[in-house]
Amino acid sequence: MVAREVEILMGLLVAVAALVTLSRRTWIPYPVWLVLGGLALAFIPGVPAIAMRPEIVFLVFLPPLLFRESINAPLSDFKTNARSIFSLAVGLVLATTVVVAWVAHRLIPGMTWPAAFVLGAVLAPTDEVAVTEVAERLSVPRRAMAVLEGESLINDAISLVAYRMAITAAVTNAFSLGRGALQFLAVSLGGVAIGLGVGWLVALLRRRLHDPPVENTISLLTPFAAYVPADAIGVSGVLSVVTIGLYLGRLSPRLISSRVRLQVQVMWEMIAFLLNGLLFILTGLQIRLILHAKQMGPLGPVLGYTAVLILTLIAIRFVWLFVTAYLTRALIPGLRRRDPYPPWQQLFLVSWTGIRGGLSLVAALAIPFTIAGGVPFPNRSLIIGISFFVILATLLLQGLTLPWLIRLLRLDQDGSHEREEDEETRARLVAARAALNRLEALRARHGGRRSKRAPGVALDDLPPDQMKAAMLDDLRDRYVERLHRYTARVKGDDDDFHEDRDESYRKLRRDLLHAERDAVLKLRDEGRISDDTLRRIQRDLDLDELRLTEPEQA
Repeated sequence: MVAREVEILMGLLVAVAALVTLSRRTWIPYPVWLVLGGLALAFIPGVPAIAMRPEIVFLVFLPPLLFRESINAPLSDFKTNARSIFSLAVGLVLATTVVVAWVAHRLIPGMTWPAAFVLGAVLAPTDEVAVTEVAERLSVPRRAMAVLEGESLINDAISLVAYRMAITAAVTNAFSLGRGALQFLAVSLGGVAIGLGVGWLVALLRRRLHDPPVENTISLLTPFAAYVPADAIGVSGVLSVVTIGLYLGRLSPRLISSRVRLQVQVMWEMIAFLLNGLLFILTGLQIRLILHAKQMGPLGPVLGYTAVLILTLIAIRFVWLFVTAYLTRALIPGLRRRDPYPPWQQLFLVSWTGIRGGLSLVAALAIPFTIAGGVPFPNRSLIIGISFFVILATLLLQGLTLPWLIRLLRLDQDGSHEREEDEETRARLVAARAALNRLEALRARHGGRRSKRAPGVALDDLPPDQMKAAMLDDLRDRYVERLHRYTARVKGDDDDFHEDRDESYRKLRRDLLHAERDAVLKLRDEGRISDDTLRRIQRDLDLDELRLTEPEQA
């Protein structure tokens, strides 16, 4: 039995790799290919029906995916756009839950209020994976992407808290608005507190470790260390994971070594790719089980309900974004001065990106089978069916039209990426000056001796032909030094002159790299550059430091 499950898993991973490779050759985002691939596999004779087990998805998929998103989150951009992000992640999620519940209760015969609120909470969160896939190919404005990423990170937690409250109300058939609001606050704050506490302990531990395999293992276990205890005591495990990810992401540049940081980045990129791929293809594979669910009812009415609810989701998102963006600034002059009206094109893009993902289907599948007294949960199969078709329709409708919409709105020509490149260039300039200042301080400490090749003349001040000659001389000297060092090793000489000189050079280079890193971190802490810019520069510094650590492998 276990061997059969492993074979199925390997087959799904092969399908993920093939479909993502195919998507790279087209303009279609890979989540769309994966869901369509899952649909196609579901109807192939002999392919077993694979049911998504909610408890497995919530425990195995959700913590690492959220942790990877949050640890790489551009926190500086989040702070700048905090009002917009929380308006969408909290206000819009709760508004969507209420509006969808009202529409479903009025539209669907026999849909009780508790079941309608469960459906609203299931459909409330958005998934930005497909949007990010498109944004990586096109120049989507930085502010729009920061808002979308921040919304996707937080709205999962808020929607799941609302979902849990709706499930409790449906199962117990009792709900109090005041008590529910207090419970919502307690569950949210409890999750944040657990995340901060576990994050502090993990940071304390990692400061004392200098073993890359052990540190990578701890990084892999960290999201589960935050999620499991929070979920066990009844607070938000999702908010706990998001909190610890943001906390450790901020500390990462000063917490771990360059070697571990490079390894962890690759490890988490691979894990996120595999888990997202499996989640989307498994979503498509559910079609057979959903269509065969007798309690769902005839397919025609279900598709009709789905169409109305999709229009509702799109409408409430557009209304919420444009009203909150323009009305608040019209009513609050101070806000308008600090943050002028955003371009309508950016608001339109953010409004159109309300794509639903696998989390909505997993939440629907996790609905209990019975309520108080052993009565079947009302409309459970119908809620699952509607959730699946909403995910499929939004992926196809909005996911496929995103590239066209971005070009139509000319958002890839707003100049934000040119400004980001200029920001990065200026940050690298500050880092280079910091390294040179440190180098001059070290030279002054040793008597201010200069190179015999060009005393008193900087390399940039030389004519082009002499500059090239000087660089060639530098390269030749490095290779001659390497030749002497390895020749001495082959001959078995005991003279450590070359080894000592090479080690002194590496120590000096590390000192200068640390000066560069400190300068860039200061720019980030002062809010003069974004976290994304910091990470790009930091990666180059980490690679340089790793080459110094392992000169033979450089």
